[in-house]
Amino acid sequence: MDASAKARGCFQRGLELFDERDLDGAMVEFRRAYELAKSYRILFNLGQVAAEKHDYATALEYFARYLKDGAGQIPEDRLRSVEEEMTRFRQRVGQLEVTVAARDAEVLVEDESVGWAPLSAPLTVNIGRRRVAIRTKEGVSDPKFVDVSGGDRVQVEFKQAPVGRTKRVSSLLSALPSQARDDLTTQAATRPRGSDGTSTGAWLAWTVTGLCAVGAVASGILAYRWEQDLRNQRNSYPVTQEALGNQQTKVRTAGWVTDGLMAGTAVFAAVSLTLTFRGSHDKSVSLSGRGLTLRQTF
Repeated sequence: MDASAKARGCFQRGLELFDERDLDGAMVEFRRAYELAKSYRILFNLGQVAAEKHDYATALEYFARYLKDGAGQIPEDRLRSVEEEMTRFRQRVGQLEVTVAARDAEVLVEDESVGWAPLSAPLTVNIGRRRVAIRTKEGVSDPKFVDVSGGDRVQVEFKQAPVGRTKRVSSLLSALPSQARDDLTTQAATRPRGSDGTSTGAWLAWTVTGLCAVGAVASGILAYRWEQDLRNQRNSYPVTQEALGNQQTKVRTAGWVTDGLMAGTAVFAAVSLTLTFRGSHDKSVSLSGRGLTLRQTF
């Protein structure tokens, strides 16, 4: 089957799904038809579906492309109808001016990529509370939530690049009070020692370190798999916004758990090393006190 026949099939299914009020399915089919045929007429259908989904920003984009690509070929009554709709839709959108300090940052709105910084123009978005973030090779920033009213132009600024997990663990370690670290090591060091001089606290700390590391790996694998599932869902049909939202929550939760376990691994590893070396030192001191001399060579 050639591309033209495939496009007609997709377009027909889109019409049927639109009549059945399966708007997500209709959008997928019309998009596929447009990819295959590149007919400006399909842009009108895409704009209609977006409007029915109350996605007025996307509807404006499709209708603007429809008027541009079909200039001189659109009937007068259809032209007036589309222009009137666009006038109405402009009252239901606002604009975001996103300023990003980081280089090579991808701008995300509602977890969807909208371009790379610096953006050439403000973003047209639907009114309501919008979730904005940036993504670099270090990771995804914490989101900023902004309320956009009709006709508003809201500024969103990201002054710092996202902090990668390795740097985040370092910052968590540096933020840990020194007194708290000293208390942990002191309490563990004063516990009974094993036959080799290593404190019970050191063994316990190494055990917790291992458990945290295993947990971090497991949750990291889950986060990766769930993120792949999320990408597949976005490109699949049919799929609902509720399903996408639930999957996004799972991905974010797994990421937070992984970060926490990585931080725990780093903290307990530092405590474990301190206790281990302290245990070895204490053993040398106790042996010297008994009149024994330890040699490192023979």
